[in-house]
Amino acid sequence: MNEYLLITKLIFKNAFRSDKLKLVAGSGSEKAKKIRNAVLLAALLIVGFAPILFGFCYMIYVYSEAMAMSGVHADLYGMLLSVSQVVVLVFGMVSVVSVLYKASDLEFLGQLPVKPSVVFWAKMTYVYVTEAVIAIAMIVPATASFALGVQKVGVELPALFYVLTPIAVFVAPVVPLLFANLLAMPIIFVTKRLKNRTYTGLIVAAVLYIGIMFAYMMVMKKFGSASGDEEGNIVVTDEMIKSILLASKIFFFNRWLALSMCGAKALDLLFYVLFLAAMVGVCYLVSSTFFKKNAKNALENSGAGGKKTSAAIVLEPENVRKALIKREWKMLVGEFNFAFNTLLSVIMPFVLLGFMTITGASGGMSGIGQEEGQELSKGAEMMVSAGFALIYGIFCTCGINYAASIAFSREGKTFYINKYLPLNPEDVIDAKVALADLIGLAGAIVTGVSGAIFLKTGFHSVGIIVVSALYNLGFNRLGVLRDLKKPSLGWTNPAEATKKNIYPMVPMFYAIGVGVVEMIAAMALTGLKSDALAAVIFYAVSIAVAVPFTLINAKRLKTKGVEYFERIEQSV
Repeated sequence: MNEYLLITKLIFKNAFRSDKLKLVAGSGSEKAKKIRNAVLLAALLIVGFAPILFGFCYMIYVYSEAMAMSGVHADLYGMLLSVSQVVVLVFGMVSVVSVLYKASDLEFLGQLPVKPSVVFWAKMTYVYVTEAVIAIAMIVPATASFALGVQKVGVELPALFYVLTPIAVFVAPVVPLLFANLLAMPIIFVTKRLKNRTYTGLIVAAVLYIGIMFAYMMVMKKFGSASGDEEGNIVVTDEMIKSILLASKIFFFNRWLALSMCGAKALDLLFYVLFLAAMVGVCYLVSSTFFKKNAKNALENSGAGGKKTSAAIVLEPENVRKALIKREWKMLVGEFNFAFNTLLSVIMPFVLLGFMTITGASGGMSGIGQEEGQELSKGAEMMVSAGFALIYGIFCTCGINYAASIAFSREGKTFYINKYLPLNPEDVIDAKVALADLIGLAGAIVTGVSGAIFLKTGFHSVGIIVVSALYNLGFNRLGVLRDLKKPSLGWTNPAEATKKNIYPMVPMFYAIGVGVVEMIAAMALTGLKSDALAAVIFYAVSIAVAVPFTLINAKRLKTKGVEYFERIEQSV
C-alpha cells in the first residue's frame, strides 16, 4: 500500500509540476499563474458547457416526473448513470492509451523496485481522477434534478438513495475506465504489429467512437418520441417504457445500483458490488500482465537509438517549408492522442449533424424564429439550417483543431531540436499553420457536405464551407500564437499537453461564441421578404467579419511569433 501511495503521489506530482522548459524573461509567481489559469479554465468550462448541462438536467427533471408515475424511475436513474459512463468511456479511451501505454515515464517507473501491478494501479488512479471530474460534473446536478422531479409527483425516495448517492457518483467512472482499458489492449496489440499502426489505430478508434455515439443517439431518439398532453406535460408511451427497460437491461449493472438506491433492495446492491469486484479482478489479471510486458518493452527500447524523438527532416533548399509540413504531419500522426484529438475535428461535424437528424432535432428547426401561426419559406428554413451547421462547423474546424492550438506543445521536450537545426523560425511557424489550415479546410468541406446530406442546406453548403474555412484561417493563427506564448512542453504523457494547458481552450470558447452569433444572425434574417437578399446579406457580413479577423491574427503572428519562439529555451 505504501508503494502504491508513493508511486501515485509521484505520478500526480510529475503531471502537475512546472515545465522544465521555460520562457526566458518570464515574470510573476508560478504558483499564482497556476491558480489564475485553474480559475480561468474552470470559468471557461462553466460558461461553455453550462447550457449543455442545463439541457441534460432539465430533460432528466421532466422525464423523472413521468417515469415516477409509471413506476420505472429507477430504470431512468440507471440510464442517467449510463449516459455519464458513455461520456467517460469516449474520453477515457484516449487517456488510458496515453497514460498507461504511451507515457514517457514508463522507462523511469520501470526501473523502480516496485511491482508493475503497483505502477499500473497508480496510473489507473491518475486516469480515474482526471476523468471522474467529467462524470461528477454530469451526475451530481442530474441526480439533484432526478430527485426533485420524482418528489414533485409525490414519490418518496428511500433514505438509502441519499446514503448511496455520494458512493454512486464516485464509483460510476470506474466501470467505463475498466472497459476502456480492456478495449485498449487488443487495439494496441494489433496496431503494434501493423506497418501503418497509427492510421489503423485511428480507424479502429473512430469506428468505436462513431459506434458508441450512434448507440447513444438511438437511445436519445427514444426520449424524443414521448408525447405531451394539453397542458404540455410529458406523457410516457408504452414504447418509451419498453425502450428504457431495454436500455436498462443492456447496462444491467447500473440497473442493479439504481434499483437498490430507489427501492432499498439489498440483493441488487450485492449483485452490483460483486460485478464491480469481478471487473476489477479481470482487469487486474489481464491488464497488469499486458502492462508489465509493455513497460518491459519500453525499458528495453530506451537508450541510444532505441526511441525516436522527432520525425526525420529531409531539407531541400528549394522546398524547406514543404519538408517541414511533412515533418509536422508525421509528428502529428506519430502520436495517437494528438492524431485522434486533431483529426476528430474533421469527422465531428458529420457525427453531430447526423445526431440532429437521427434524434429528430433537425426537424424542429423549421419552427425557430417564426411567429405563431406562421410558416417559414423553404429558403428561410435553409438559412436556419445553415446557421445550425455553422455552429458545428466553426466549433469543430476552429475550436477543437488541435493542429493549431498545441502546435508547439505537442513537440514536448524535443522542441529544442528546432533551436539547433538550421531553420528559419518563420518557416517552422508557417509549416505548423499550413498543416492546421489543411486540416481545418477538410473539416469545413465535411461540414458543408454533412449539412447538405442531413439538413438539406442546398446551395448554402458552399457558403458554409467558405465561412468555416475563413474563420479557420484566423483561429489557426490565434491558436499557434497563444501556444507559442505559453507552450506546455514538460509533459510525460501526451494527454498532459492538452489537459494541463489552458490555451487550447481559449480558441474553443471563442469559436462557440462566433458560431452562436452566426446562428442568431441567420434566424434574424429570416424576417426579410426576399430569401435571396437575406442569404446575400448573411454571407457578405460573415465574410466581412471573418476576413479582418484572419488578417489581424495573421499580422499578430507575423509580428510576435518569432519573438515568442526565440524566448523559449531549454533549461539546464
